[in-house]
Amino acid sequence: YNNILVSTRHRLMFTPIAKNAHTSLKRMFVQLSGHPQSIELLRGDIHSNLVSNSTGLRLADYSSEQAQSHLQNPDHTHFAVLRNPLSRAVSGYVSKFVTLNPSASEGTVQSEIHPAIDWVYTQKGQAPNFQQSITFNEFVGYLFQADDDELDTHFKSQSAYLRNQSINHWFRTERLDRLTDFLQDYLCQSVTLGHIGSVQRKKTLFRRKHKDNMLPGKMRDATAIPFEHELLTSDNVEKLSERFAEDMQRWEQCQ
Repeated sequence: YNNILVSTRHRLMFTPIAKNAHTSLKRMFVQLSGHPQSIELLRGDIHSNLVSNSTGLRLADYSSEQAQSHLQNPDHTHFAVLRNPLSRAVSGYVSKFVTLNPSASEGTVQSEIHPAIDWVYTQKGQAPNFQQSITFNEFVGYLFQADDDELDTHFKSQSAYLRNQSINHWFRTERLDRLTDFLQDYLCQSVTLGHIGSVQRKKTLFRRKHKDNMLPGKMRDATAIPFEHELLTSDNVEKLSERFAEDMQRWEQCQ
């Protein structure tokens, strides 16, 4: 729970989850907190700025006893934002394997995707090919067999972020207007959510109904960054739904 954000002034807590409008929601929370260092924190990378400065906005800034006191305080309002697990898996793959991995050598490939590539090629009895990387279906196979504690923060289940927390307000990334409405009523102030990051897709003459077995390099070469429906098939949806069953249940039940 070290990354949970807390505004003692507003008795408000938020559990950020990677790939769930993570950056935008953190920035919004810091801005709403009214913290004296908020302007400085919002300059540059909000994630590293919060980690490198002890501001009292993260539970990690408190002793274990103080953090538990915040978590168990019945006067605190605690919210989280969930995302459709299928959409989140696609987003994780596209952002980490397709759009951010143009490199040819292991040393410059993002470290968070090394374990997935290693595992896939080990199953094939081959040395890892970091230039070729892996397909979405192979990525799903990796997710299916891995425990949350083995997965990078962008790939682990949303439920793994939420253990031992008494969250009393749940929202969906697909309906963030409900979150801003809630916060406006709760804080009695205007709430604006900044830009939500997304992958820019270009129109292309390259057409293929499904890209679940296409390697990332092929997608980049054809400027064919895939949409969800091009990666999700009945087979990998079944695997993802089983792997992230708890997430799916939580997401379906929230607002």
